[in-house]
Amino acid sequence: MLKLKFLKNIPYELESRFQECKDGLELLKEFNSESRYYTSYRHSELYLFGRAFQVVCYLHFWKGCLNTIFYKLHKDHFDLFRDSINGDLPEHKQLVRDLNNERFALESFFEGIAIGLIQQDDNHFFLKISKNPSLPRIKSNQINR
Repeated sequence: MLKLKFLKNIPYELESRFQECKDGLELLKEFNSESRYYTSYRHSELYLFGRAFQVVCYLHFWKGCLNTIFYKLHKDHFDLFRDSINGDLPEHKQLVRDLNNERFALESFFEGIAIGLIQQDDNHFFLKISKNPSLPRIKSNQINR
């Protein structure tokens, strides 16, 4: 189904049940009974684009299913990630600036998956893989229907 090659190397799969992923997770925040945010100690290295990266992994579960994956990476890898992901996406679905995000962010929504690169601080960025595009974009799409 997925045409994005790099997603095959992500150790977690969106929509996985919590029970499949729970080993090595530490609860960071429970927003409500259906929304929880964890950090994963099981995968501190990520193998993408022919290289290994030291990462911190965060997982968001909604109603017991993995909804969003965040990998925190050093800013030195930003250009490699942007160029490699864009190389995997069709021309009309390249990562573009998300003006709804107050931080610098690039995002694309392709094949039902939101892929983003989001500035976290002066030294790090997040690779975001999610079932949902940024929230303001969802709201604007609902208004236009």
